[in-house]
Amino acid sequence: MTSTATVSLIVWLFHLLLRCHLSSAWITKEFYDVVAFLNVVKDTPGSCTGVLIPPQYVLTAAHCVEGASDIDILLGTTNLQNTSKFYTNTSRIIIHELYSNTTYDHDIALVRLYTSFSEDTLSIKYPSPESLNKMSSTLFVLGWGEKGEFSGNLSPKNVTLVDSTDCTSYYKSMEVDGKSKFCVVSQNGLCHGDSGGPVFNPRDLDRFLIGIVSAGHTNCSEETPTVCINVDYYANWILNQMSDEERMAVLFTKPRNFPTM
Repeated sequence: MTSTATVSLIVWLFHLLLRCHLSSAWITKEFYDVVAFLNVVKDTPGSCTGVLIPPQYVLTAAHCVEGASDIDILLGTTNLQNTSKFYTNTSRIIIHELYSNTTYDHDIALVRLYTSFSEDTLSIKYPSPESLNKMSSTLFVLGWGEKGEFSGNLSPKNVTLVDSTDCTSYYKSMEVDGKSKFCVVSQNGLCHGDSGGPVFNPRDLDRFLIGIVSAGHTNCSEETPTVCINVDYYANWILNQMSDEERMAVLFTKPRNFPTM
């Protein structure tokens, strides 16, 4: 088998095997368990959201971790006051080599954890290119962001897909091409702390991870569009950051079988 064919097979398996099913209750505890809180240590400290890619990575936005000297990761809770939460440190921060902090192009990063997770950890399934084109106009985001005083609660937010051209016109400095990026507006207003949070399509029977939250306006308004990164566009990049052993661990993580809606 040629190297090109091998890479194609790996990407196909990556799309096929990394899945996350939601129950009729919409979001299960197991789903919350893969959403991470990132406490970022840098000159201007901040917090963001991320999503676990077993066995040992968290996917998030590049602007969250740019300039970070360290990141404390919290998993397995919906409230920061919960004593059962799990902390771990990072061994490596990987920012996309073409990331721009002015246009927010390629605003994607991986954080490698010191601690790995067992194969029965809930996994995330990445979308096919067709899934973004066919996705419902109503999506949802899980994130730690809030408009008012920070309560430390992880919350779901309904979002609606908006036209990429209109989004580009709004921001001017950011081109939203509908391929690597797409735009949403939120009924609750996405805000500080939601960056890096997973975007899901609740009506997709395969429960694809559509994207992660990238950039938005600081006013956190319901009427202001938020730019998101299309995860499928970066599937090759994600896999290429891993060693062969890590790639195999990702590919052969056993998904849990949650009931479908």
